[in-house]
Amino acid sequence: MLISRKLPIAAAVLTIVSVGLASVASLSVSSHYLEEKSIAQLQAVADGKRNQLDAYFNSIKSDLDTIAKTETTVSAFGGFVYRFGGVSGDATTELQNRYINQNPNPVGEKDLLDTADVDGYDKAHKLYHPTFRKFIKDRGYYDLFFVDLKGNIIY
Repeated sequence: MLISRKLPIAAAVLTIVSVGLASVASLSVSSHYLEEKSIAQLQAVADGKRNQLDAYFNSIKSDLDTIAKTETTVSAFGGFVYRFGGVSGDATTELQNRYINQNPNPVGEKDLLDTADVDGYDKAHKLYHPTFRKFIKDRGYYDLFFVDLKGNIIY
């Protein structure tokens, strides 16, 4: 083969090889850059979500600290503990029947029942429940529970 034909073929091969190598290098650099950028964006999203959760849990902690220290809560807790022990039979089952199973309000509105008018527990419930219902509604909680030292949910 003549050199006049080999030279253009060699130039074409060198051009194709150099363009190919440049393309591979460019692709590798671009891929690495995009990966780093994606990781940075994911870390930013994760940081944002973590900060949102921290703020949410701090808000709940603040609400619990506030409500736990009010005179109304301290008084209500004492009243519920005392009257819970006076409920006939299994107090937990009895109170679930009164305020959940036999509650005339539909699901999602069971909190509208202030009293079942059966005994002293219901008098305490009638006295304190509106205050706690307002707290729950104002703060956007689903429910509020008081648990005694024995692990009983007394409210």
